[in-house]
Amino acid sequence: MNRREFLKKGLEGIAIGSIPLIYNCGKNPVKFTQQTDYFPLKVGNRWIYSPQLEQSITDIKITEYGVYFVFSMYNYENRIFKKDSNSQIIEYKNGQKRVWYKFSAIEGESWIIQESNGSDLMNNCVVTLISKNERVSVPAGTFENCVKLNFSCPVMDAGLISEWFAPGIGCIKRITQSFAGPRTFELNDYKIQ
Repeated sequence: MNRREFLKKGLEGIAIGSIPLIYNCGKNPVKFTQQTDYFPLKVGNRWIYSPQLEQSITDIKITEYGVYFVFSMYNYENRIFKKDSNSQIIEYKNGQKRVWYKFSAIEGESWIIQESNGSDLMNNCVVTLISKNERVSVPAGTFENCVKLNFSCPVMDAGLISEWFAPGIGCIKRITQSFAGPRTFELNDYKIQ
């Protein structure tokens, strides 16, 4: 086979392989599997929310349970998380590990963020996965196929109410409860490594 025949065969293969991609553009929404990354973990990732909240992954920490990523200002404090093979996000705190998020859960499924040693607004919060196909607009853009989670926490005047996570981006919107009432944080800018 000469060079021209080789290139022709190669371009035909590319063209044929691209048909599903071209067909899907703008016509059918992409369906994400349970392996979709709603919580990207890499040192250097950063999220800026309005009004005035910035969180980033600043470091890694090695524990008896494995490698965790250090978040600055995640739900008002520094926290460390890792992701397991079931798309669960696990926090390591005070020598214990506990599940925060279950992105592979089905709509309507609930779980409890177990109590950690010490005080924490998230102790014993019930988390419910409400939807996996939300369309959410925030200053950083409009995102499709977002996961919406609702929280019911024992502390009535503080804590999380709802969060939305976009595929490949992370948390794009968060509503918290405060003494002054609900407060909404929307993603303004982000950097994902």
